[in-house]
Amino acid sequence: SLPGDIEAVASTQLVETAEQRLRRLVYETQELRAQVERENAAEGKQPRVALMHLVNGLHDELAQLSVEAEQPAVEKAQGAEPRTGNPPRVSNVSDVEKRVAGLEKLVGAGQSGHSLVDTVRRLHQQMDVLADPQRVDGIQRRIKQVLLDMDQLEQAHKSAKMVDTADAGRLYPRTIKRIDEVYEKLAHVDALVELAPTTARRLQTLARLHADASGVVARVARVQSEQESVAEEIKNMREVTEGLGTSVRENEGTLKANVAHLDARIAALSDRLAALSK
Repeated sequence: SLPGDIEAVASTQLVETAEQRLRRLVYETQELRAQVERENAAEGKQPRVALMHLVNGLHDELAQLSVEAEQPAVEKAQGAEPRTGNPPRVSNVSDVEKRVAGLEKLVGAGQSGHSLVDTVRRLHQQMDVLADPQRVDGIQRRIKQVLLDMDQLEQAHKSAKMVDTADAGRLYPRTIKRIDEVYEKLAHVDALVELAPTTARRLQTLARLHADASGVVARVARVQSEQESVAEEIKNMREVTEGLGTSVRENEGTLKANVAHLDARIAALSDRLAALSK
């Protein structure tokens, strides 16, 4: 392709013939004019008249030079004798090349180090991306959302400033809600405050009653302890009494035998005393 040939020639730094240089310049001016037209159509602006005139003039002049340069080759191919006219205007080609370089400088192609063809190709790719409806719609949606958010933020900021300047003592709804809650709690507290004296007196009475009840409980505990001690002593006394009764019953026969023996001895002693007294 012609752009590949131009890039190869530029990279190897070969010397171009006048015909090759003329073709390259024609192609570059065509690309430049197409680029300018696409940019104007995409931006929706008025075309840059000076630039368009310059490109069109270059294209027409290069076309004329190309026709003049091709005529000798055609005559040679037909077997006719070449015209004895003026040779191709190489100086005009150089001038056109200078003007194209000026155009490259104008569009910024020389700053990036690329040729005009590369710049046009890159711009064409960017225009294809921008011409994609889906991508354009996505970008538009994002831009609209960002603009809407910025407008809402600006409106809120303006409203806040207006509120601050118009009514410096105005409270926010959240603060008012908290104040209402505090007032409701204070209403309940007021009702409790009215009952506070009676409740305090009742609590004092209950405190004294609680102290008396504690004393009574202590006394009852002591009485219960004493009752338990008395019951234990009674139990011990019963055990002793039962043991004593058992011992008495066991010793009753022996006691009776001893008394009978004692009575017998007393009787015998009385008989002896009676005998002695006679």
